[in-house]
Amino acid sequence: MSDSPDRPALSLEEETELYRSAMVPRFSWLVERFFALTFTRIEPDIEHLPAIRKAASKGIVVYVMRNRSVLDYLFFNWLYMHLNLPLARFSNGVNMLWWSPLADAGAQIWNKLRDRLRNGPMPDPIDAGFTTRVLQSGNPVLLFLRRPGSWLFRRPQLSRSDMIEQLIRLQEETDEPIYIVPQLLLWERRPEYTQRSLVDLLFGERDHPGRLRKILHFLIYHRGAVVRMAEPLDLQAFLEQSTDSRTRAAKKLRLILRGYLYREKRLIKGPTVKPRAWLLDRIRESPQVQEAIRLEADAERKSVAMVERRVDRMLHQLAADFRFNWILFARILFDFVLNRIYAGVEFRDDDAERIREAGRKGTIVFVPCHRSHLDYILISWCVFYKHLLPPHIAAGANLSFFPLGIILRRWGAFFLRRTFSSDQLYRTVFSAYIRELVREGYPQEFFIEGTRSRTGALLPPKVGLLSMYLEAAAEGVAQDVMFVPISLSYEKVVEEGEYHKELTGGEKRAEDLRGLASTTQVLRRRYGRVYVRVAPAFSAREMLESAGTPMKEMDSERRKQFLKEVGEHILYKIHRTTPVTPSAVAATVLLSHDRRGMVVREFHRRCAFLIGFLESRDARFSNSLDAEPRDALDEALQVFADNKLVQIFEEEDGDDIIAIVQERRLTMDYYKNNIINHMAEVSMVALAVGPSGRPVDEALERFGHLRQLLAAEFRLDPDAELGEAWAAAVEELVDVDVFEEVDGQIRVLNDARAAFFRANLRSHLESYLITLRGVPVLRRESMTERRLLTVLQKEGRKLYMTEDVTRLEAVTKMTIRNALRRFQETGVLRVQHDRGGELQVDMDARREQLAELLDWMGER
Repeated sequence: MSDSPDRPALSLEEETELYRSAMVPRFSWLVERFFALTFTRIEPDIEHLPAIRKAASKGIVVYVMRNRSVLDYLFFNWLYMHLNLPLARFSNGVNMLWWSPLADAGAQIWNKLRDRLRNGPMPDPIDAGFTTRVLQSGNPVLLFLRRPGSWLFRRPQLSRSDMIEQLIRLQEETDEPIYIVPQLLLWERRPEYTQRSLVDLLFGERDHPGRLRKILHFLIYHRGAVVRMAEPLDLQAFLEQSTDSRTRAAKKLRLILRGYLYREKRLIKGPTVKPRAWLLDRIRESPQVQEAIRLEADAERKSVAMVERRVDRMLHQLAADFRFNWILFARILFDFVLNRIYAGVEFRDDDAERIREAGRKGTIVFVPCHRSHLDYILISWCVFYKHLLPPHIAAGANLSFFPLGIILRRWGAFFLRRTFSSDQLYRTVFSAYIRELVREGYPQEFFIEGTRSRTGALLPPKVGLLSMYLEAAAEGVAQDVMFVPISLSYEKVVEEGEYHKELTGGEKRAEDLRGLASTTQVLRRRYGRVYVRVAPAFSAREMLESAGTPMKEMDSERRKQFLKEVGEHILYKIHRTTPVTPSAVAATVLLSHDRRGMVVREFHRRCAFLIGFLESRDARFSNSLDAEPRDALDEALQVFADNKLVQIFEEEDGDDIIAIVQERRLTMDYYKNNIINHMAEVSMVALAVGPSGRPVDEALERFGHLRQLLAAEFRLDPDAELGEAWAAAVEELVDVDVFEEVDGQIRVLNDARAAFFRANLRSHLESYLITLRGVPVLRRESMTERRLLTVLQKEGRKLYMTEDVTRLEAVTKMTIRNALRRFQETGVLRVQHDRGGELQVDMDARREQLAELLDWMGER
């Protein structure tokens, strides 16, 4: 203790005992029992535990926390003991006397009293250099960056020296690396509020509570406490990259540590909540909205006050009213519902970490695919259990009916009209609302497809909301906007029957209270497993920079193309992260078989080939397929049989036969389409080459035509040029011994496997065939697209009955609609805008397209 010349020199152990802030290797019996009842219920995030142990073995560890708290210190003392991490030998402002075993506490009291009588009070440990001496001895310390903020029980800050600056000085003087480990402990997850109460003034704010409030938080909320331990920061490496002075480097390091802890807290608790009325007033008073109000008033010759009242109604109809108490209630409700109807929800720790990484860089925008109404709650439920704030969710205005609208609004839903391109005022108000949510940092969620996929395939992107988020990023209202693509896969969707009716020509039923009441029937069934997978996030700013032209300067065509490219990138990422499930594999194999039945042994052989092919292209798999693929496939078959999708005929010789129930092919096609993107381009290559092989140039040309024809059906890599896509697909087929390329010729090595890939696109081609066979009806009578769809589906059913079409799933409203729109682009059909959008057919173009299609199908 050289800094205190009036005191006798003491050993480090004696100093440690007198300062009494070292973590204890054991607690008193009563304290240990109490902690066993409380601390054991807390599940810490220990993802970086191996890195922390490695840092402790290589150098000196300094644990860092934001707010000083004896309770937090005690928890980490208990945690380090159970994780076999080195215990801190010092912490600023903590006294551990009363937590030690009784005998140890008595000895410490006696030694402290004796030293006080002989030598007076101990000097401040930081100013006296005690912290430095502890670190020089190789022992860790724990430093608090802030003291409690309550008026009661406040102690003055005694240290004059800067702790962080001392760390930097020590690192400069020693070769042994110092590793800093930021850590966070939140006893409750409720967001902070801007409004302050008397309780906040007396006992500290929720973010920075005093002792009494801290104890109450611990007793009430300890079951849901959140613990984060970050990856160690190498102080030596930090200083090597810095040319700043010691004081400036200390300031920068402190900002980095505080920034990390603040961002982690914000990921868990969300931004500070402002009153809803204040938020809506800010939106209404924004320059963009005020200008839109003025233009609307001039155009409609109404007063500004009348238009402002209309804007107020818009805002109250669309805006969320997020309340955390409702989220807690929703968690209990969703626990019951999801555990009742599903065998499990797969959401991995690495997927949650991808979300956290995105949240550290900017405002999170979840962009999932859309499979079911349960999507609205599924992501919120998953992220809540990974200690992340549930998002605000963009929902269709059709779901805002009473009482569901009120409930969803409290859970964070905000409502938008299906289309509002013709209402510029509404678009401006909605865009301003999105911009304000981004500015405040609320995580958000919208469905890039716009509506639920009835076929199981990814739909083309709807870019209206996407454009608003990109505009917000371009305006710099937040650090960045991070798009997080998410794949949602169900072994069985609850809307299965509803989708079947819509695809076979039925009208979509409007959502209402009666429909909501009927959903209780869902609770009587089981729907298998659900898979939630998160793709790597990408930055809106980086996408804007890659465009080369600022969004404001883009003309309408360039802007439309740019938005489509971003949307396709998102969908492609969703496809690449979608897990291959047993039901998808089983459905693909069964639907690609042209005969009435398949022997179970042959079924497993084909499944093994398909799984091997998917593995070769780095597809993700569900846990069950990763662990026991044969058992998982048998289970999927049994589920199909239980749901009357297939029949299994047991044979005495053991060669059981699987037969698809033909009327249920459409339902099975839904599960096949979950993974169809993985096989789309290789199947196109197989079709382009045909069963007899072809010259490369000819096959490539056919592949290009086919890729254009079916562009709406699949989400392909938007960055891959035609030649790159062709070369990659051919290489994949060569690798699995389907083709070989010799002297500019593609030769078929295994026709059975080539036929399997060709069969995967048969239903799509037959949908386009039905369309071309049926459009001559327009020569007799002009029709709108909606009416023509009905006529074509009737024609498709006739063709199926006469076996001109072999796949019942080809008679699908969605795929036939895609065909109609594609043939409008190619000139087969023309829209007569002066006659209400009625369609007209060009028979010459139709004959040309039909001949090419029949050639691809091997029927010419």
